Amino acid sequence: ATSFIRENLKNEVPIIAVTAHAMSGEKEKCLSFGMNDYITKPIDVNNLFKIIYKTVSPRNIHQNNDASPVTNLRYLKETMNGKKEAIKEMLVYILQQLPVYLSDLNTAIDEKEYPVIAKISHKIKSAVAIMGVQQLDPLLTEMEISGKNAGEINTIKSMNRELNRICSMGMEELKQEQLKYL
Repeated sequence: ATSFIRENLKNEVPIIAVTAHAMSGEKEKCLSFGMNDYITKPIDVNNLFKIIYKTVSPRNIHQNNDASPVTNLRYLKETMNGKKEAIKEMLVYILQQLPVYLSDLNTAIDEKEYPVIAKISHKIKSAVAIMGVQQLDPLLTEMEISGKNAGEINTIKSMNRELNRICSMGMEELKQEQLKYL
């Protein structure tokens, strides 16, 4: 069911496995299906609340509030001294380069190339900073560290899904902004 929700519905609703199976490898199996976390029965309520808080952390709350903009272009406009041509060029650059970075990151994750994951995550931080997508800074920092330390690949994949989702929304906003400079 989780694979269907993630792959077919493209939905990132938090999913926590609750199972009686405490065998070795069970957690990894659940994470590989796209679940966010795993807890065994009997349920320790304190542990459950920790997992829920971690899964639905403040950075993930933005998932359900699609009405508010993802980007804040104030920094970009200030940096370019309000010069419309310079702002337009930067928007074009970001809209061309960010999809390339995301594609390269997806490939690096698929191939478990941890140093490349770290390097590209760092590059993306600059692009999203210009876009004013502050909520991605901690996520990208986490991905960069996970890449440097060869972290849990399923955790990296989960973070990457969130990154791609937010970047997609941000790029749509940039395309709308770009129309102002035609």
